Amino acid sequence: MSKNMLRIAEMMAEYREALNAVKTEKITKQIEAVKQVIQPVAKKPALSPKKEPKYYYSVVGYAALKDVFLGIKKAAELGRKASALCRAKGIKIEEIPDPRFGRVKTYPESVLKEVFVTAECR
Repeated sequence: MSKNMLRIAEMMAEYREALNAVKTEKITKQIEAVKQVIQPVAKKPALSPKKEPKYYYSVVGYAALKDVFLGIKKAAELGRKASALCRAKGIKIEEIPDPRFGRVKTYPESVLKEVFVTAECR
């Protein structure tokens, strides 16, 4: 081989090494960019499988959902029990507009379920 051809082969090997270094650097930067995107998502706490969304219902609304007929007096009694149970457990009681009474309180489904079971409303 002549000196020129040997030099060309060396230059091509150096070029290949430089090209590989550039490719490696680009890939490394891409990986770091992906990690930056993924990292905040990975840090978010996962929802516990035990936690269920809280659905709030009025006493009469929950009764209708469960096909239970309630008179006004029985609904008021169950509402007082649900309010007491919520206060005892530190659960927030919400209110919604009602065409008959102006505003009525709403309770989490779990509280109403407990109240209806203890009052034997099925």
